[in-house]
Amino acid sequence: KDERLWFPDGSIVLISEEKTGFRVHLSVLAKHCQYFRDMVENAHPTEGASVQVLHLSDSSEDISHFLRFFYEMFYFVDGRVTPYRKLAALLRLSTKYLCDPLRRSVINHLSLIYSS
Repeated sequence: KDERLWFPDGSIVLISEEKTGFRVHLSVLAKHCQYFRDMVENAHPTEGASVQVLHLSDSSEDISHFLRFFYEMFYFVDGRVTPYRKLAALLRLSTKYLCDPLRRSVINHLSLIYSS
């Protein structure tokens, strides 16, 4: 498990392709990402299950970058120098999980760096 992104009161455990667990709050993800919003709206709660588990095909590094955006203030700030690996992860996962505000922000950031 990733200790930085393992919250005892989290409602979902995301499992990376390397089998790293991230226990976070589905409501936080659903607030920003259509994919997780749809998951909440279409959920069929299992009796006795307090935490959902979702196996993802994404790397631990990508998931960590993506989640840290939601949980760490100023983790990504549009216009600030940002490592490429972080930008790439944020763009990949914001696109995949339909997190449009983050995706637009990363694209804007990239257009500042690589303006024509």
